[in-house]
Amino acid sequence: MRGRHLVLAMCMSLLPLDALSQSLVPRLRPGDAAEAATPSPVPRTRPADVMPAQPAPAPAASAPRRSTPPVVFVTPRLRPNQLARQNTAAPAAAAASTVAVGAPPAAERTERGGLLRLFQNPRLRRTSVCGDIDIQGEAIGEVTSSRRGCGIKEAVRIKSVSGINLSTPAVLNCNAARALNSWVKDSAIPASRRMGQLNEIRVAASYVCKTRNSQPGARLSEHSFGNAIDISAFRMRNGRTITLLEGWSGGDTRRMLVSMWEGACGPFGTVLGPSSNRFHRGHFHFDVASYRSGPFCR
Repeated sequence: MRGRHLVLAMCMSLLPLDALSQSLVPRLRPGDAAEAATPSPVPRTRPADVMPAQPAPAPAASAPRRSTPPVVFVTPRLRPNQLARQNTAAPAAAAASTVAVGAPPAAERTERGGLLRLFQNPRLRRTSVCGDIDIQGEAIGEVTSSRRGCGIKEAVRIKSVSGINLSTPAVLNCNAARALNSWVKDSAIPASRRMGQLNEIRVAASYVCKTRNSQPGARLSEHSFGNAIDISAFRMRNGRTITLLEGWSGGDTRRMLVSMWEGACGPFGTVLGPSSNRFHRGHFHFDVASYRSGPFCR
């Protein structure tokens, strides 16, 4: 046996080194090469081998957002002459903006304002008439007369309008009462401010069955239907009394009275003052008679 090994070793020593190295490298057969080139399949796993799904990690708290710095508007400085023009134009622009396109007329706005206040003040609501809280008094129903043609179907007795007292309660219909309230609010109160605060209106006549200017044979006056009221004087809060008989002649009182007379031409259909005729030297006559040509003011 030792001799056989010795012979084999001697034979191998006689071979070249490159042949020996090549003989020791294993050679693959064609089938083996194809099998080696094919990747080994991934081993299948059973359902039990699958790891349970883990809950998704909660999102990390986002970093606090940095607040946006406030925007600062720089107002340009105006020179004195520009500032004066701006201050002058501002009131005119504000006044123009208050008159909206399609705004209701002044009489309609006044009536709506009265209706609103009617539901806001329970105490005044109980004593108001004609659906306007500014007209305070009482409803007295139908007023009749033995003289044919005189009377009022739905009469009211007015004690105050727009907070101004009447010296004597005036018996009128609601059309005349609303016209009186509109005139006091829009004309009488503003016109009297230069003389003091208006406190009372002196009533010379309201409903009375008579002819025009109390002339025999003349047509019935508008007083006979509750359409008219005569006013002879105005009393201020400071105690001053301004009469038509004396105040119309001139001075600061005439300016106030003329402004009141002009303001009545619109709410009333007939407006007569001391300059109209001798029958009205000492009072205003206002009535709600309508004319085709418009209000009659003299």
